[in-house]
Amino acid sequence: MQNKRFKGRFLIVGLFAMISAWGCSSSLQPADHLRGQLVVSGDLDKSPADVRQYKSIWLDNGLQVVLVSDPNAANSVASLSVGAGSAQDPIELPGLAHFLEHLIWTASEQYPIPNLLKSLVEQNAGYTNAFTQINNTQYFFAIDNANFSEALKMLSAAISKPLLFAELTDKEITAVDNEWHRAKQNDNFISHRVLANIFNSNHSLSRFTMGNRQTLTAHSNKQLKQALLRFHQQYYSANLMKLVIAGNQPISELVKLAKQTFSSVPNRNSQIVHDKNAWYSEEHLGREVFVKRKAQGHELSLNFFLPKSDNWQKRSFQYIAQLLNSSEKGALKQQLESKGWISNYASYAIPDAFSHTGLVSLNVTLTEAGTIQTEQIIAAFFAFTKLILEQGINESYYAAMQKPMHRSWLEYKQPDLVWLVNQIASLLHTMPTKDVLAEGYLALDFDPIEITNILSGLTPENMLLWHLSNHEEVEHDLDYAIGGYRVQKLTSERMDSWKKTNLVLNLPAIETQKVESQNVEVVDSLAKPTELTLTETAAVSAWLIHSQKFPGDTSGVLRLRLQTPDVLATPKNLVMAHLINNFLKNENQAIKERAFKLDGISIDDRSNNHGMTELALFGNTQKQTKYALQLIDNFTTLTFEQSAIEREVEPYVNSLRNETYNQTPAQLHSYLAQNLSMPPVHFTNKQRIDALLSITVADLEAFHKKMLSNNFVEIMAGGFYSKVQIQKFAQNIRGKLGPSSMKQPWVYEINYLPRSNSILAESDLENNGLLDIYVYPIYSEKVEIQLTLLNYLLAPSAFNSLRTQQQLGYVVDSQVVKVFDLPSIGILIESNEVELIKLKSATNQFLQAFSKPLTNVSAAEFEQLKVALLAHYNKQPANLIEEMNVYMYDWYQGKLGYNSFASHQQHKQLIMDTTLEDIRFLYRELFLSDEAINLTVQLKGTKFVGSEYYQQLN
Repeated sequence: MQNKRFKGRFLIVGLFAMISAWGCSSSLQPADHLRGQLVVSGDLDKSPADVRQYKSIWLDNGLQVVLVSDPNAANSVASLSVGAGSAQDPIELPGLAHFLEHLIWTASEQYPIPNLLKSLVEQNAGYTNAFTQINNTQYFFAIDNANFSEALKMLSAAISKPLLFAELTDKEITAVDNEWHRAKQNDNFISHRVLANIFNSNHSLSRFTMGNRQTLTAHSNKQLKQALLRFHQQYYSANLMKLVIAGNQPISELVKLAKQTFSSVPNRNSQIVHDKNAWYSEEHLGREVFVKRKAQGHELSLNFFLPKSDNWQKRSFQYIAQLLNSSEKGALKQQLESKGWISNYASYAIPDAFSHTGLVSLNVTLTEAGTIQTEQIIAAFFAFTKLILEQGINESYYAAMQKPMHRSWLEYKQPDLVWLVNQIASLLHTMPTKDVLAEGYLALDFDPIEITNILSGLTPENMLLWHLSNHEEVEHDLDYAIGGYRVQKLTSERMDSWKKTNLVLNLPAIETQKVESQNVEVVDSLAKPTELTLTETAAVSAWLIHSQKFPGDTSGVLRLRLQTPDVLATPKNLVMAHLINNFLKNENQAIKERAFKLDGISIDDRSNNHGMTELALFGNTQKQTKYALQLIDNFTTLTFEQSAIEREVEPYVNSLRNETYNQTPAQLHSYLAQNLSMPPVHFTNKQRIDALLSITVADLEAFHKKMLSNNFVEIMAGGFYSKVQIQKFAQNIRGKLGPSSMKQPWVYEINYLPRSNSILAESDLENNGLLDIYVYPIYSEKVEIQLTLLNYLLAPSAFNSLRTQQQLGYVVDSQVVKVFDLPSIGILIESNEVELIKLKSATNQFLQAFSKPLTNVSAAEFEQLKVALLAHYNKQPANLIEEMNVYMYDWYQGKLGYNSFASHQQHKQLIMDTTLEDIRFLYRELFLSDEAINLTVQLKGTKFVGSEYYQQLN
């Protein structure tokens, strides 16, 4: 029988054949010719598989606008990027650009009510944010179509005439100061402050860009306002702005919206004067930097500062990065891991780091054994880059890099619309409009001379060698960050010692054996998930569904879950399962790289929330099952050595011990999960650490054997698979794992009796944190949907009251959460200003007072919120993976019985059935009732030692 599902794939198959030819060819095609074959030319060159329409226009005021029409968009999106950022801060007012961003996003002369745009967006199931970078400041939002025009007017008004009255500026100074306090112990922030101290301190990149209370109040309120006005007048000019708006509206309507709302933005013909001074010179490099931080663990980084590459089409930096990150046998990464010297490895090669310089870096986390092998690690890096320079610059490696990139381009899976508009708006400042879509996908111009020059620059003389740990000896305290540093010059004797290595290093093989293809023939299309009959096969289940939206797509999503319920019996079992999964990930690295490079198959292997092994494969279905069987082979043949166990245990223990240095929101959720024994932690950190420190080779071998003998395999396939293919795959998986004592799939049993409780904890960060949760006492999808609607109304009011008006903290967020499977709402606050007693009292008062704004919500406003939320549910999938995610959700939730795989439709019906009175009743029941269940997590920061916790009244 002819497979009708291959019809319509002729073009794509032909393009894939062209990719394969590039992959095998020793002669690359000229860049312009190759680009002409790959792109659909337009204002923005796009992929042949991209259904979105693009147009670029210039308004009369000199503002460039890119319009994106997406027929499948659920809402409308806008991003405005101003071509000025923290590099333009006045020397005497560090953080001014960031501070102005806060004020612009708060109110305008035309719309003076604080956070009116934020409220409009969030009360219509949208979201919004802004950020300040070195050379640009960006504002964006997503909202339903009905309110898009009004939101654009608000953004235009805020950009043109922000409101800068004294009360508002005073409050936002507190917000900026809180934001700085949460950043100043972050490793990346600390490292940048070190660079600011050891490089040219007068350069714009060395300035303190975030701002805090000290820098913003160093002058009078009048002087600060004048500085804000000057900055706005100078840089918030239409000719320095880029606007991107997107939605399901036709291009003509989007053009009309842009002209109506942004033509009035003034054009002052402003110019950006870039810093002409060098940030660093030769004398700043060839040095070793020791940085003291509080977290445990030793990080080693080799950073090389090089000339910037201005031609993105060459991909010379990326060419080097792919070789440095290879996991093939003999490559640098594989050798360092096999020696047990490192527990984490990442190498980056960035053509335009810090906006004006190229950067190549190696970043590794050292094991205890690795801390005494740092000289060997450094020598190995130089030996490997020398090997690339001498033997690794050729067209075949470049073609191997091209192949997966261009496959992704031709198969183009439409990215999230919010991400896309932000990406376009930012790139418009630095590259031709035609290139902004292709920039992330195409490699067109192999330049061996540029690659040679980059590699030749990877010398000790161009390097900064970093050590970050909690035991470094330092000589200087950092300004604006918590930490210290010491710098010393690298000696010529030390540099000479790195010219030799004892490691045997090899470049990855160019041609690697491919897995065998399967001839997939889909005869009867399955319109809904169907459990397949598995003859004489126990302890395995398999479900299959075919695409109904993309009948010509020959790709698919294959998921496998290995249920091993013994994992949750004890803390030791759980951490041993995590270690075994880590060993498996290490074994799978080379297979995963090969699958992606050769066949365009992405593989994800991980522990799920219960510590059990999961595999997911995305891409062409002809070879997925073959790769999956290789991964399972690796699982069944795992072996363990004491040195390897120690290598895995050390970073695991450090990560648990370092949790008190994690961001405050992460700590709050971790303490909640530990106290209630919730997934994914199940046990306390202390229990897990004690268990980790007791593990032996015999323990792991015995538990691995138990996992193999007591498991149940669950398979879910969505896309272009045949029944026979998945049935055979299930049988092969079971055969490789061997017989199992399990007869039925495992179901996680929840034994939680909800009650009010207060969890008290301490942080090693300065800030206080509060997570104030109200729990609905029974599982109910109906209540979960109603809580989602309630939170869209609650969250903007919480932000306005607790952050803007009372300035309790920088982070103020209301979110729908689950306590086990119980629907709940939690208010989260992080503060450097306010004690926990006041934080909790303020949330209590707010929740009591919210009855008034909730009463003021009109029936029409509530119906519009429902329409906006339903638009997300009714959104047509942009690709096969999105289509399958709807069914994968129910599979993950175990909703496989009667009326299975129906959650999506059920949720839509629940939204439509919910009334405003339902929401008001739920509000009273959840927050105001005498039976309300209130769980609080109170996290005391180091700044508040000696202060009291809020005492919960039971």
